[in-house]
Amino acid sequence: ETVRSLVTAIEAKDSYTRGHSERVAWYARLICNRLALSDLERQQVEWAALLHDIGKVALDSEMLCKPSALSPDEYCLIRNHPVRAAEILAGIEFLEDSVPLIQSHHERMDGCGYPAGMPGTDIPLGARVLAVADSFDAMTSSRAYRGALTYEAACTELRDLADVQFDAMCVEEFLAAIDRETVDRLLESREWTTQWQA
Repeated sequence: ETVRSLVTAIEAKDSYTRGHSERVAWYARLICNRLALSDLERQQVEWAALLHDIGKVALDSEMLCKPSALSPDEYCLIRNHPVRAAEILAGIEFLEDSVPLIQSHHERMDGCGYPAGMPGTDIPLGARVLAVADSFDAMTSSRAYRGALTYEAACTELRDLADVQFDAMCVEEFLAAIDRETVDRLLESREWTTQWQA
C-alpha cells in the first residue's frame, strides 16, 4: 500500500508519465529474470523501478510538462530528482536496499552520469538494470517535449550506447527478452492506474 500510494503521487504530478513506472518495473523484471537474480534482488529492483521518479513530486508540474527546452536552472533541478527521491524514501525500512538503485539510475557506464558520476561496475547492478528499462520506456513514450521513437529506433539507441551509457549485458538480455508487439501492447494498456489504485 505504501508503494501504491507513492506511485499514485508520481502519476498525479505528471500525466505524461502515466503507466511509466509500471512499464519500467515490467521491463526491469524481464532483465532480472534473464540475469537469474534472486527473488529478493528482483523485488528490490521492482520497488526501485516503481519509485524511481518519486523525486519529481518536489518539482513544479509546469516544468515537468514543459513542451520547450529546459533552462539551465530547470535542467539542474531535474537532474537532482534521484537525490530528492533518496531523501523522500529515507527511513522506509523495507525500501532501504532499493534507495541506492533509485539514486544511481541516471549514472552512466562512462562515468558521465549523475548525481555522482559513478562509472562502470561501481554502479549497482540493479541501477544498471533500471537505467535500461527506464530509458527504453522513455524513448518509446510520447512526452510533452517530443514524440515517441519507434521500437526499432529505441533498440538501436540501446545498442549504440551499450558500454557508454548502458551496461552491455543488461542491454543484451533486455533485447533478447522483448519484442515490438509486447511493447505496443504495454504502451496501449489502460490498466496500470487501476492496478495500483484498486
